[in-house]
Amino acid sequence: MKVKKLNVEIKSLEEGLEEFKKTAQAIQEGKKIKKKKGIYFTSLKAIRNVLTECRMELLEAIKSEKPENIKQLAEITKRDFKSVHRDLQYLIDLGLVSLEKGKGRGQVLKPKVLYDALEFRIAV
Repeated sequence: MKVKKLNVEIKSLEEGLEEFKKTAQAIQEGKKIKKKKGIYFTSLKAIRNVLTECRMELLEAIKSEKPENIKQLAEITKRDFKSVHRDLQYLIDLGLVSLEKGKGRGQVLKPKVLYDALEFRIAV
């Protein structure tokens, strides 16, 4: 089974803007663009602010415990529902987690981790 990895990299704002500029130019020239999957940050501090210990714990709990809903995830991690929901929404916005229709009545949403591994690349 193939492992789905997501690259997490540090790039300066200047590097990101230069890459965007090259991509925009290639699009204008009608060239085919290869889509890169990844999350890019401007510093190690920014990574720490986003991928906090609590959010990483959520990813691990979803992957290993496979909760049926957000309430169960909150119980597994011994956190209150509101903070789990807020952190989960952040992880969804980053593209690390999705909510799928779960079992049961109503709008039960089951969290699912979209990647098997986060691969960190930090140039020195």
